[in-house]
Amino acid sequence: MVNRKCTDVLFWMLFVASLGFYGFTCFYGWKNGNPTKLFTPVDGDGKYCGIDANKDFPLLYYMIEPESKMDPKAICVKSCPVEQADTFECMKTSRMGDVAKCSKVGKGGHLGYGTHTVLKRFCMPNLEKLPAELDTKALDNLVGSFGLDDIQENMEDIQEAQNLYIYTFFTCILVTVIYAFMIYYFAGVVVWTGIITTGAGLVLLSIWLQLYHDNNFKLTHE
Repeated sequence: MVNRKCTDVLFWMLFVASLGFYGFTCFYGWKNGNPTKLFTPVDGDGKYCGIDANKDFPLLYYMIEPESKMDPKAICVKSCPVEQADTFECMKTSRMGDVAKCSKVGKGGHLGYGTHTVLKRFCMPNLEKLPAELDTKALDNLVGSFGLDDIQENMEDIQEAQNLYIYTFFTCILVTVIYAFMIYYFAGVVVWTGIITTGAGLVLLSIWLQLYHDNNFKLTHE
């Protein structure tokens, strides 16, 4: 094994300086900024839910009024409604100035629908608890090009496969550590093994493709 040393002192100094500057930037942003706002939802007026005037209303909910079903209004609420008939406390916005609508379902109030609480910040509509008179296109508009059913399906997939994500994460770390160890101590073996297996794989693939072609696309000559 050959002992290696730094061959580009200037580059090493620039690299260390960049790491130091990056660390200082992160520290300054964390100390003087408000990182929680990065993941905090905002209402229709651009005010953060759960912060300042809305400190007691941490969840974002889209209220739909019976007379304007295609115009959901983003408001901050204390709790997410689970069933269609559930009411809740909310904060007013410029577009929804009557908070009494949040405590009444139906005419003069809001069009109730069930929701899931996501990340302790969002009230995501539950497709199984939507009123019959609600056109789902109104809710699809809340998530842009994705449909509401796509969002709920992805949420369910993530919840059901959360252990798989954890195993995959730690497996990737383990494989990376093993590969780094192999490269450090057995670089020659790893390189030649990779070259040989890649070459063998290409040869076997070409043979299989030829056989597949002969069996399925063989031309008959008269």
